Amino acid sequence: MKHFISLSFLLAFTFSTALWAQNSLELKVNFIQSIPEESGFTSAKYKAGEFPEAPFISLSAYVMAHELNTNLAYRLQTGGKWTSWQYMLPNTEGETPDRTTFYAPYLDQTFEAIQFRADQALNHEVVFRLFFPSASPETRGKMKAANDSICNCQKPSFCGRNCWCPDGDCPKDSNPAYTTPTHIIIHHSAGSSVSNNWPAVVTAIWDFHVNTNGWSDVGYNWLIDPNGVIYEGRGDRVLGAHFSCMNSGTTGICMLGNFETAQPTFSMISSLSYLIAWEACMENIPPQDSRWHTSSQLNLPSVSSHRDGNTSTATNGCPKGTLCPGANLYAMLPSIRQAVASNPCTGTLGFAEAWKKDLYIYPNPAINTIEVHQESGLIGMVKELEIRNTAGQKVPFTQTSLQANGIEIDVNHLPSGIYFLRVITEKGTVTRSFRKN
Repeated sequence: MKHFISLSFLLAFTFSTALWAQNSLELKVNFIQSIPEESGFTSAKYKAGEFPEAPFISLSAYVMAHELNTNLAYRLQTGGKWTSWQYMLPNTEGETPDRTTFYAPYLDQTFEAIQFRADQALNHEVVFRLFFPSASPETRGKMKAANDSICNCQKPSFCGRNCWCPDGDCPKDSNPAYTTPTHIIIHHSAGSSVSNNWPAVVTAIWDFHVNTNGWSDVGYNWLIDPNGVIYEGRGDRVLGAHFSCMNSGTTGICMLGNFETAQPTFSMISSLSYLIAWEACMENIPPQDSRWHTSSQLNLPSVSSHRDGNTSTATNGCPKGTLCPGANLYAMLPSIRQAVASNPCTGTLGFAEAWKKDLYIYPNPAINTIEVHQESGLIGMVKELEIRNTAGQKVPFTQTSLQANGIEIDVNHLPSGIYFLRVITEKGTVTRSFRKN
């Protein structure tokens, strides 16, 4: 949508500068006196011009002072009338040692003007940041498939950096630190649980983490949307910024939505379960065990949540009593651990070497049908086929044809999510995963 916005300020403001980037605007404002509940307006307005196309606007703010105790608010002018004041939320996720940061729900309505205020006089300049994500909502055809793995679980297909940020405006950290995960930490974004453009949401999270919080990259290793699409954040074994300053030895997975109020979808739990299974397989993490986490000085479940770190008294930690990943998702963690432990790809599989090398599924992700190919011509050895979901349950399917080197299977009836095709042969059982869009 297009936004035509004039940026006006209360009399208690002094306007410093407005800095345009390709897809953002930073407004530097000084609050020089206390702000009454109702105040007059300046007659002059700063003309921002036509804003670029964007599914929503991400609004955040930062002050270059650590743990500044203040409240910031904004209101919008729509149809010539002002909305009520809305308070921005202080960021309590992660550490920003040189600044205090704030955020607001995404602005997805057309408006003509926006105003800001503080509840007290400040000796620090406030930077309000408006970010306009422009990523396409379409991920199909852009997903990266990784069929190779050093363990029985294949790496799931995912939307990489060029998929969710095709303009190249969201660079990775050029000098990342690495860690060997012993724990998998589950989060939620605490933002909207509904969107028609999830890649844009990922881009907005990146902007908030990098340009508002001042971090080197998006804080999570992976993110998952309600459609079950997995997004690459920092990626494998890169030290993240997600677990209250206790990130060593962790991989962070963020579920997009607010699961204090909403329920996770089947598709996203399916993808989460398989992503955990792959991580657990790669890093030899027992999904139902608890183990010592050195950085937090806590004995934590191998698959934990952000809130599980709240009790840490480690000197390096900065827990702030977060509710992440929300009560509804938190209640599902025991069943998710069980599903991962029951996952067909985590068990001992008797692979025939030829099958291990060249059995593959096409297309993957699938829409209506999948074709199972085996270049060594051993399809005739198939005794039985099974399709299971991430909880290990069999699901019905229709085999539509059998050819010399391939089998076609109708999967049109399956809900979106990750599934496992088990090919049971005279030489053993081979398991391959696929996604149904």
